[in-house]
Parts: sequence; structure tokens; C-alpha cells
Amino acid sequence: MRLLKLLALLLLFSNPSFAQEAPLPHKLIGSADFKYLFWNVYKIDLYANNKSLNGELALKLTYKRKLYADKIAQRSIDEISKQNCGDKRNYNNWLNKMKTIFPDVKKGDTLTGVKEKLGTTTFYKNKIKIGQFKDKTLTQCFFNIWLSPKTTQPNLRAKLLGN
Repeated sequence: MRLLKLLALLLLFSNPSFAQEAPLPHKLIGSADFKYLFWNVYKIDLYANNKSLNGELALKLTYKRKLYADKIAQRSIDEISKQNCGDKRNYNNWLNKMKTIFPDVKKGDTLTGVKEKLGTTTFYKNKIKIGQFKDKTLTQCFFNIWLSPKTTQPNLRAKLLGN
């Protein structure tokens, strides 16, 4: 009997229809493709309730190639560092936090970061919640990678903002 109950629970929770979908704001603001040298890395979509980006927003990355979690985390910190965002003494802690959240990805996987009203960020891989930043400064610096005027990818930023 225990085995049957366990099997029923496993079937219930392994069903993708029960996975939690990333709660995207109402409006797609813009999309862009990120390429590095000659590789297509990901497609990125910006969702927000308004173009001023006040309040909740989300960035959804759909990967076009396999990438390892450590590389995603390191690249994120490198981009934050290039913008001098936040206190550099926090970068190592932020990197370690990202390494605990960000997974390896393969072609077709999505990673979605949802910036919430309180300044936290919740992350989803495909339809599964995978972690959260509770640090408001880290949240701001993370989204600045793509949305700040100081981004290293100004053309991508312009497309995301619908320009």
C-alpha cells in the first residue's frame, strides 16, 4: 500500500502540468538575440507592465546551445563588474549564490528571472522554480546586465526596450 501511495505521489509531481509557470508581467516589451562571436547563445524577451520598467518585470532567456551553470554565473558577475554595480566586496558572495541557483542548460531550455515588487528575483528553469535572490542590490545589478544604459550590449538593450 505504501508503495502505491509513493508511486501515485511521484506520478502527480512528475507531471509537467503541475509545474509552476513563471509569472510573467502582462506585456512583452521587446526581444533580441544574443550572439557571442559567431555563436547564437540565447533569445531574450523582456516582459513588464509598462515601458518605464517600474514594478515587476521579467527576462526570459531561451537557450540556443548548451552552457554550464558555472559559466553562466561567472559571465553574470563579469557583466556586473564591468558596470561597477554594487559593492565589489559582495561579488564573490553573489557569484556563489548564482552558482547555487543557475543550472546547466541545453538547447531549448528557458531560464526566467522575475523581478518582484519587493526587489527580490525568483528564477525558473523551464517551468520549475529553481531559486531566489533576496538581495535588492543583487537584483538591480543582475537586471542591469541587459537593461542599464551602461550595458556592454547597447543594441540588445535597445531591442529589449522596444526601440
